[in-house]
Amino acid sequence: MPSRTPPKRRPLRTPPRLGTNKVADMELAYTIGLTATASGSIACSPATGSIAYPAGCMVVVYNILHDRQQYFSTKGVQKAISCVAFPTGRSTVTGYVAAGETGHQPAVLVWDTRTSQVCATLKGHKYGIMSVAFSANGKHIISAGIEHDGQICIWEWKSGLQLMRQKLSDPVRALACSNNGATFATVGPRGHFTFWSFGGDPSGGSLPAEARPADLGAELRGGDFAAVAFSARKAAGDPAPAAAYALTADGRLCYLQPTRKLQKWV
Repeated sequence: MPSRTPPKRRPLRTPPRLGTNKVADMELAYTIGLTATASGSIACSPATGSIAYPAGCMVVVYNILHDRQQYFSTKGVQKAISCVAFPTGRSTVTGYVAAGETGHQPAVLVWDTRTSQVCATLKGHKYGIMSVAFSANGKHIISAGIEHDGQICIWEWKSGLQLMRQKLSDPVRALACSNNGATFATVGPRGHFTFWSFGGDPSGGSLPAEARPADLGAELRGGDFAAVAFSARKAAGDPAPAAAYALTADGRLCYLQPTRKLQKWV
């Protein structure tokens, strides 16, 4: 009669345990891909030509000439990055990169690219941040929240002082600062195209800004704007507004005169 004794099983081998020091010593070698979702998710440094973009919870700065990546992140609980910005070409403030976070209670973060250390954490938005930009002189950062946040803020980022916070009735897709240091623009869906004017030093810890809508005419009055930029031909310190360019979601490139009036589109 055959035996019904079950065959002996070989004991499972326990894999070797990695020492904690080996895990701690691991360094990121390279990132592949990006998590850009809007025009504000990619920025180019006027000083170095490097490109910044989000990759999950990190900001990657890619040096095209040397094919080298530099990474910036925060310690502890990390949130995904949604937008990035470099100081403008006319700014005397260089060697920094700013980014906006997604999620609840997001922050605008600023890193020193020479040390890879966070040098400013600016909190004032309730929900995700859609776009960030440095002012022409590099002293201020402007941030716009996502539609559910609906706020635009101006920061004196080195001191952490919030100079302005204003609720918006229309969502913002992108923003840009002009080289004259006194104007910035926000654009978005449903014909949102607004020029904001501010100037002088803040008094009483505030920096008032006056909003004026662009004259888009009948052609683009309800346009869905996805990106905006100012002409770089104005000299630094010139109080006159610069011409602006904007791109719609359906691919139309628009040119607006310094008077905020749409001149032509292609």
